[in-house]
Amino acid sequence: HYPLRRQRQMCIRDSLTAVALIEDDADFRQALVERLTLEGLDVHAFAGADAALKAVDADFPGVVVTDLRMPGLDGRQVLDRLQALDAALPVIMITGHGDVADAVAAMQAGAYDFVAKPFPFERLQDSLNRALEKRGLVLENRRLLAMASDSGQEPVSYTHLTLPTKRIV
Repeated sequence: HYPLRRQRQMCIRDSLTAVALIEDDADFRQALVERLTLEGLDVHAFAGADAALKAVDADFPGVVVTDLRMPGLDGRQVLDRLQALDAALPVIMITGHGDVADAVAAMQAGAYDFVAKPFPFERLQDSLNRALEKRGLVLENRRLLAMASDSGQEPVSYTHLTLPTKRIV
């Protein structure tokens, strides 16, 4: 039996499994692809940022994992471009050269998480599960807002409700 948290994550991953992986180290990239695929994720692997940025759009149904230091566009530049495309797209930064200042800078710039290499796979897996859950909620919210807009109904706002009323709703 899985704990409740694990069961909830498995349900989410049934519907949202895409991971765009940007890693210039071919051996490390291949190892991550194999491990993430074994976990049931749909991994789109890229050796560099340019190809990844062409493949990821504002409706990307998943999460981006990018190395911080790469030739060409680095992870910070990737993060900046993805934030401009969709500020709600979770971007997990990984690096073997990171320090506290790099982690703080990445998080302040909007990174979802910062994982220093070498890391236990479970560390990345936990971050991916949380990020995929968040992404699923964002995309579902967008879908519902679009449906409300298409039907001519105004989306419901809960900001004006009192606490007891919110509980009933």
